[in-house]
Amino acid sequence: MPTSPEFISKSTDHAAVELVLRQAKRCQRLANTGSISAALPILRRLINAGAVAETSLTVLFRQRATLQRKHFLRMLALEAGLSSWELLRPHLLTLGADDLAHFQWRESEAGKLNLWFATPEAAAQYVQDQGGRLVKVGTQALVLSS
Repeated sequence: MPTSPEFISKSTDHAAVELVLRQAKRCQRLANTGSISAALPILRRLINAGAVAETSLTVLFRQRATLQRKHFLRMLALEAGLSSWELLRPHLLTLGADDLAHFQWRESEAGKLNLWFATPEAAAQYVQDQGGRLVKVGTQALVLSS
């Protein structure tokens, strides 16, 4: 099996890449075919991240069938602090299991009551005082119970 960087960067065998691709697929499915209550939060995330041209939520909802996987991959990259999927993918290959909390909490912890903070600094102070695990989500942060 080749081990050149070109081959590795195109591989989807890495857990982090697979996780993000799964998230993008899930977001696309919810936005395009989900109920209004499932689609609107995803569409808001697209707008807030800047992954789509500036538009209103109602216009985007009416045009949601035009959204492609690339829009959701860009949204996830922007939420992770990078400008595109092309920059996020090589970065994902360097991550360990502990570094994937930003993406994993949506699959395992999103349905639970979590403590949200406006800034990662406020969340870090809470973790220092009360304990827990800090997860940065865009410009906000949440604390998961240990």
